[in-house]
Amino acid sequence: MKNMTLYVCVAIACLVYLCSCSSRVASPTSELPQVNYGETKTAEVQPAEHDPEMDSAVATGCLTAWRKAIDGKVDEAMADLKALDEAHPKTGTIAMMMGQVMEHAGRKKEATGYYKEAVNRSRYSSLYLFKYAEQLRKSGDAKASIPEYRTLLKQTPDFAPAHVGLAQSLIALDKNSKEAREEIKQALILEPENTDAKRLSKQVGLNP
Repeated sequence: MKNMTLYVCVAIACLVYLCSCSSRVASPTSELPQVNYGETKTAEVQPAEHDPEMDSAVATGCLTAWRKAIDGKVDEAMADLKALDEAHPKTGTIAMMMGQVMEHAGRKKEATGYYKEAVNRSRYSSLYLFKYAEQLRKSGDAKASIPEYRTLLKQTPDFAPAHVGLAQSLIALDKNSKEAREEIKQALILEPENTDAKRLSKQVGLNP
C-alpha cells in the first residue's frame, strides 16, 4: 500500500504540474482524490507500477516529453513516450501523458484513445477516468461519456466538476433533462462558485 500511494502521488503531481504549464490542457483534476481503491481490488493492479525507481523514471520521462510537446515537438514527444511505454509496459501514467500530448496538439480522437487506455490500465484511478469522460464529451460523444461520469461519481461523489460534466453531456442529448438539472444543483451545493455550474444553471432556468 505504501508503494501504491507513492505511485499515485507521483502520477498526479506530475500531471497536475503539467496541466499548469499550458492553459490548453488545464483541468480541475487537482481537486480529485488521488485514487479510490477498494481493498479487494488492489491485487488487480500491476505490481510493477509500484516500484519507486520505475515511478521516478516514468515521471521524469513524462515531464521531458511534455516539455518537447509544448515546444511544438509533438512527434518527438510521442516517440519518447512510446519508447518509455515499451520499457515500462502497462503503466497508466504513460498512456495518460500520451493523451495529454495529443489533446495539446488538438488530435482529439487519438487523445481519447490514450485516455481510454490509461483507464483500462488503472481502472480505479479517478484522475484517469475523469480525463477520459471529459475528452469523450469534448469530442462530441456525449452518449459515451455518460456512463464514464456515472462510474466516476460512484467513486468520487463529492467532485463537483464530474457532476457538471455529466450535466453537460445529458443536456447535449436532451436540453430538458431532469437528471441534468439535479446534477447541476448538486455541483452548486458542493462548489457554489463553480463557473460552469452557474452558467448551466442559467441555461436551464434553475432558480438561484
